[in-house]
Amino acid sequence: MSVIKEFILFAAGIVITVSLAVIGFNIYSKAAEMGRQITENEQYALKELKEYEVMRFDGSEVDGSRVISYIKKIYATRDIPIEVTNDAGSFVVDNASIEEIRNTASSYYLNPLKKYTVTVLSDANDEAAKIKIEIRR
Repeated sequence: MSVIKEFILFAAGIVITVSLAVIGFNIYSKAAEMGRQITENEQYALKELKEYEVMRFDGSEVDGSRVISYIKKIYATRDIPIEVTNDAGSFVVDNASIEEIRNTASSYYLNPLKKYTVTVLSDANDEAAKIKIEIRR
């Protein structure tokens, strides 16, 4: 009888061990999948946060004072070409024009009281590639 009892205890130990291993593997698989999804969502959120400053006026009509602040911030922090069309014509923002956009005698002048349309053009990777700002006529 003791041999049968030992065999039953041994078999029960194997069943319990295998059951715990299966449960552990299932928990690990689910946790690994959740971790992967969290990492993907975090990367997407970080990208969105990074692009927010550039994209926040995309497709919007914005007054000139906000456009001036927007241009200065983007020009100082990102390497994205900014093409501006004002009453005097078109120009691409550079060091000279960034200093002159508030100078009323300059051809780069942006009137803070006028409305401008902001368009952000994206590349194949859905990253901001160019910003176009046009005066509303």
